Amino acid sequence: RFDALATFALAGVGGGGFAGGGAGGGVVVADVCCGHALLALGMCEREEVEKVIAIDRSELELVVARQNVRRGGEVVGEAAVSARVALREGDGLAAIEPNERLDIVVIAGVGGNTMTRILTDGGLALDGVRQGVMRLVLNPPAKDAAQMRRWCAANGWEITNESLVVENGTMHVILCVDRNSSGACELSMRDEIIGPLLSKQSSDLVKLYIKKRLEWVREVRRQASQNLQRLKRQATPDAMAIAEGEITVKHYDDMEEVLLDAMGISIEDQKRRVEEQFQESMKRGFQGFVEGDRELRDGE
Repeated sequence: RFDALATFALAGVGGGGFAGGGAGGGVVVADVCCGHALLALGMCEREEVEKVIAIDRSELELVVARQNVRRGGEVVGEAAVSARVALREGDGLAAIEPNERLDIVVIAGVGGNTMTRILTDGGLALDGVRQGVMRLVLNPPAKDAAQMRRWCAANGWEITNESLVVENGTMHVILCVDRNSSGACELSMRDEIIGPLLSKQSSDLVKLYIKKRLEWVREVRRQASQNLQRLKRQATPDAMAIAEGEITVKHYDDMEEVLLDAMGISIEDQKRRVEEQFQESMKRGFQGFVEGDRELRDGE
């Protein structure tokens, strides 16, 4: 995963395919929620990188990070590592000075809510004040990928690359987004859920990703539908809550249709299959009833 993050972050840097970077072509990268600073240490060896600022709010994580930086210095030279990796304790981009140069921000290892908070508080939303950052590389859990795509599109960031990785049995999405000079844009539901680039791929991992998204959508739709029925059964139904519940269920229905379409199954085909399964189940149950009744009569 670290190799993929570094590759996404540095794609086009030094070759004219990236708008950021200093006079010498090297970039300054912020590794937010850096953990043990393994990504920062790997990136600092790349010639395209001038400096990596590794940030974490956990002092315990930074203790291990400092040990790793020290070991890295023993291998490649302490001066080289210390000049190119800066460890800072802080909450997100608050550890970066307002006027401090920063070209690329990488955030990994946290969920979508934390990512959006870090980006918004760090001045990288559409109306944000931080200038100079031209690329974000985000590594949310797969379940939060739609949330991050939606945030990026609404805040002037264009998806230029995306990939799936599985680590320790958990699927993650890597999104590379560059600043969009056109400002905010809207994504279709398909692009939001699956991804504008992933939806064009047909690898087994993408198919698994779509299947898992479908399973999740069906489960949350089931829960939303049950909640809606409870609202309708109340002695004094809340009309506004019921209307909101119906909108929520409809939204999940639309998501299911998009995912089924991505799997090559129309919603009509799916309904027909469900009906056929129901009829077959009823037939089996009826046959058992008839056979049991006949046995009773024969025994009389």
